[in-house]
Amino acid sequence: MNPWLVRATSLVLLHVLVRTGLELVLRTAPGSGGALRYGSVVLLVLVALLWAGLDAVREDLEDVQRDDLFTRWLKAALLTGPAAGLVGWAVEGLLVDASGTEQLLVELTGGAAFTALLVLVPAALGLFVGRRVRPADPEPEPVRGTAREARRARLEARER
Repeated sequence: MNPWLVRATSLVLLHVLVRTGLELVLRTAPGSGGALRYGSVVLLVLVALLWAGLDAVREDLEDVQRDDLFTRWLKAALLTGPAAGLVGWAVEGLLVDASGTEQLLVELTGGAAFTALLVLVPAALGLFVGRRVRPADPEPEPVRGTAREARRARLEARER
């Protein structure tokens, strides 16, 4: 499975769970909405921030098969936005109540854009900070010979 698809699927599930849980709690205790809303947004932002930061810290710069981490998170954010809106709308209609079923267009436009930004902005910040925090790789000694020997020397230098 593609790494960006794993991130998008996980974030869609998290967004839908937080959104549905928040709506269920607000139906039973409407007075506690302010703190719970802010807390849920902070939770969603922290997950994207920390996950992207860990990606940047663990990034293997020598891997020729790797994709750009920002592109990975951009794809995940662009899929998370509309998917979280659609799935959240459907789950809320089934579990909470069907009174908001006319909100599908809003969920797929404005809600999707907000959700995508709620993933992309903290992820970009996490990538920036994670790349600054990552320990510096030791400079390998110059190696003459084939590319295989050079790669072996870089791996040996990293293990030291």
